[in-house]
Amino acid sequence: MEITIANDVRMDIDVLFERLCETIATEELSHYYAKGKGRDDQDTTAWQSLRDHLKAVATKAKQLIEIGVLPDGTMEIVAGKGQTVYKKHPALIVLLAAFFHDMGKCNEQFQKRVTSQKKTYFNSAEELPHNYLSIFCTRQAIDGVYALEDAEWQDLVYAIAHHHFLFDDMAKRIDKSAVLEEVKEKFLQKFCVKATKVKKRTLRDGLDRTNVKIPIEIWNYRDYITGLLMLCDYAASGDREVAYANEFLEETMEHVVTTWREKNPDAEWNDLQRYCKNHRNANVMITGETGMGKTEGALLWIGNEKGLFFLPLRTAINAIHNRVVEYVTAYYRFKGYEDYRQRVHESTSLLHSTGLYHLMKTEIEESQEVDMAASNASELFYELLEWRERAKQFSLPLIISTVDQLFDFVFRLKGYQRKMATVAISKVVIDEIQMYDPRLLAYLIYGLECAVQLGGKVAIITATMPPFIRDLLVQHIPFDGVDTEPGRIVDGRRQLHALGNPSFFKAKPPRHSVCIRPCKISAEDILTCYRRNETKGNSNKILVICNTIADAQRMYIALRREVGEAVSIFHSRFTGVDRAKKESQIMSFGRTEHSGSGIWVTTSICEASLDIDFDVLFTELSYITSLLQRLGRCNRKGNKPIDVCNCYIYTDIEDAYLTESYEAGDRKKGFIDRDLYEASKEVLLTLVDDTMDPCSIGVCAGIPVTEEEKLAWIETAFTMDRVKDSRFMKAYRQEYSAIRNGELAIIKSTNDTPDAVMARKLRDIDSIDVIPEKEILCHDSLDTDTYAAMEAAKEVLNDGNASAADKERARQTIQQHTVSVPGSIRYPRKDGTLAISKLCYEVTPYWKIPRTTLYYDNTIGLIMKDDIASAYEAMLSHTDDEASGRNNML
Repeated sequence: MEITIANDVRMDIDVLFERLCETIATEELSHYYAKGKGRDDQDTTAWQSLRDHLKAVATKAKQLIEIGVLPDGTMEIVAGKGQTVYKKHPALIVLLAAFFHDMGKCNEQFQKRVTSQKKTYFNSAEELPHNYLSIFCTRQAIDGVYALEDAEWQDLVYAIAHHHFLFDDMAKRIDKSAVLEEVKEKFLQKFCVKATKVKKRTLRDGLDRTNVKIPIEIWNYRDYITGLLMLCDYAASGDREVAYANEFLEETMEHVVTTWREKNPDAEWNDLQRYCKNHRNANVMITGETGMGKTEGALLWIGNEKGLFFLPLRTAINAIHNRVVEYVTAYYRFKGYEDYRQRVHESTSLLHSTGLYHLMKTEIEESQEVDMAASNASELFYELLEWRERAKQFSLPLIISTVDQLFDFVFRLKGYQRKMATVAISKVVIDEIQMYDPRLLAYLIYGLECAVQLGGKVAIITATMPPFIRDLLVQHIPFDGVDTEPGRIVDGRRQLHALGNPSFFKAKPPRHSVCIRPCKISAEDILTCYRRNETKGNSNKILVICNTIADAQRMYIALRREVGEAVSIFHSRFTGVDRAKKESQIMSFGRTEHSGSGIWVTTSICEASLDIDFDVLFTELSYITSLLQRLGRCNRKGNKPIDVCNCYIYTDIEDAYLTESYEAGDRKKGFIDRDLYEASKEVLLTLVDDTMDPCSIGVCAGIPVTEEEKLAWIETAFTMDRVKDSRFMKAYRQEYSAIRNGELAIIKSTNDTPDAVMARKLRDIDSIDVIPEKEILCHDSLDTDTYAAMEAAKEVLNDGNASAADKERARQTIQQHTVSVPGSIRYPRKDGTLAISKLCYEVTPYWKIPRTTLYYDNTIGLIMKDDIASAYEAMLSHTDDEASGRNNML
């Protein structure tokens, strides 16, 4: 195999690798150490020599090239106002960086630290970081193998210096005229590595990001090669794979369609899926109706390359992950692999905050186990912990994730280059992009723009594509099949206007007959429909979607008073254990083939990628884009009659829910953009049937709408001309400009943890995890084994001899009994009382979980409002009284 080392010059990678190995094959380097194996182990044969470490990291870089993750050719970077084309050779630079990135460890202070039995810390006042020293130990060795151009040398300097945290005062030291003498006399004079002169211009142009002479695209490229070096370094240090080759996905998808043909001999990929398969080498933007098989299309587009699949909701991620694992498992079993489970664990995983629990729950269900905390699950947990770790190291070929796990690189948090490189070497699928708020959309588009500039590929696949978001995307990313024309001028620049994008629909009659109700959603309407269907003996699966959890709980109480346990509720404010059960229940009840009777009250949690199919939908309006997602949960397959209205849409909502401002910390800002809501409502009100009898719920015909007509609603409501002055667009433009100009980059000396910064900046979320006091103080209401498991987990977490894996398992057990609530719970309520108890549930001296006095049970979840809690308890009391009366009569 060959790699490009200069314009139109190729070199065998094995030959180059061996030559570079010779440069570090000195006797002296074998006596310096890169790392020890433990403070108590003074057997130096167990330590890793610097020479061995450098070769191990370089081997990982070579592996990235050989499996095709790291491009072996020339990369063209278009940069600056003049759109200058810079030709780069990333494979060469990463390989060189891997061989020489730690040469600066040949200094007295570092060697004392690594060989000391006593733990000592880096002293920035007395030392220079080894990654910085390595710059002065590299050029002479490289010159014997390859003559670097000045620009390549600056790229290499940046990667080597930044593969670890570079201290803020380093820029001051760079300006010292005696910097080379300082390096020679103070740090490297006693060692074999000779310090060579590095020009101040090289240090300035190679290290100082404030240097405006260097285009931002070049700094991004340098972050990219730095991130690749970091991936290799982490993998070598942890003795892990840097990347698993994707040699399974294309054959897996062919096996999927072969399996379909067992039931239907004529089964083939549909038009959307074939389009994805035929455009694997391009950026694509696709709209397809719900139930069109967009997930399969995305997998076909990724093919046998590294893929990242992003969705907005953890519920949707879990569902997609389960489907992918099912496909991959079936393929490996079909091929006769006895180790199919291990192969699955080296192929795909999910990545979000509660991902490990989902993996554990799913695997135990597959193994027909019942108790996650039982000792017989220990071996399985260790295996899943390793599976999750591969996902966290980004080494798996296919990762399904929330965007906050990787796209926080736009803030340049410590170690951000590793995430940036991962996105850039991957084919990135963004599902349901319309669900992101303006801030997150700005960060996401900027991150995708960076990735595409560095050779990445993007697929935007959604059931609803607002025209203004399509216009925002084409400003920064070229898409196949999306024609553009010059649009209006913004901030002195001519914008592009997208003339539509490829859209796909099934050729069949409408799935939905809608009734637009210009009022607030009504429990009476739902009950009327439910009772009429019951009388007729119809399949009676009714889905109710409210815009807030509080409204969903109020609706649940109102319905349960009338129909008892025929109604259920699902939202995000349950403990992890109860939420998983609820999700499983609604998925089972909502199967197309299940013909039942009952009402599920939910929130927007069920909008994206949940494969549920109800007979009738009652929903509040937020945006038309969300509405189309909600419609997709009703008559999903289009096999049910629509002679009677099956979708009731209520256009009036509480004014307090509407956004007045996107300013951070504005506690009255609402959560539904007022301008986008009003635009949606205006379009829908044109469909109101003034002749409809309010008493005809459940018998009226409604208005049949095709998929094309639904998309026409969006094309009408959300044009750029219509929303250009909206609060949404103002917030988007402000955030995009700030992130591109570096104004939102996190100050490196911040006291915030990366997670705290990410939550506040990337997701604009202020939330905390709490434990309902009923879970702790009234544990007699819990399963005894569950409470015992929580107490046992506490013991493990406080056991100094417990393994890291056992502690992680214990942490998961505790975490799954918490509820995520808004951070506003910290503040006094209107009556002056606090919802947070003065006492905490102390797991360890360092982990104290706030306890809340708010009402909780596993039926309705955590209730934040007193009036709802009072109504619910009154309803339960009334139900108990009725049950007692019936028993007395018996």
